[in-house]
Amino acid sequence: MPSSLSSKKAQFFIMSAVVIVMFAFLISRMTEPTSIPDTSSVAIMDEPFIFNNIVEKARETVEKSKDCEDLKFSLEEYKTFAEEFVQSKNYLLTFNYTLNLTNCPTNATVNFNYIILQSPRITITKSFTQTKSF
Repeated sequence: MPSSLSSKKAQFFIMSAVVIVMFAFLISRMTEPTSIPDTSSVAIMDEPFIFNNIVEKARETVEKSKDCEDLKFSLEEYKTFAEEFVQSKNYLLTFNYTLNLTNCPTNATVNFNYIILQSPRITITKSFTQTKSF
């Protein structure tokens, strides 16, 4: 008699485990979203990284200039470099700035009127002012 009772307990245990697993599976399928949005296309876009780097290096060009002439020359060189680099990626860069040298031996102000990066997928724009004291 004891073996019959223990075999029924074992059968009950196995059946209970199977039912619990099936129930958990059904609940997980019902709570699963019907579609998972693919955000990888945004992560692999290099335009925002290129644009942020161009803006950062424009600020750095102003900060590292030694005097007004160096600032003028460095900005023109950087603008040319940035436009050629972006063109090699098949993007379009519009880099417009105004250099205010009225207080020139002591300081200068650069108004980056607009920096625009355009690609077939995205257009990014930024304008800012950077001041440099010599």
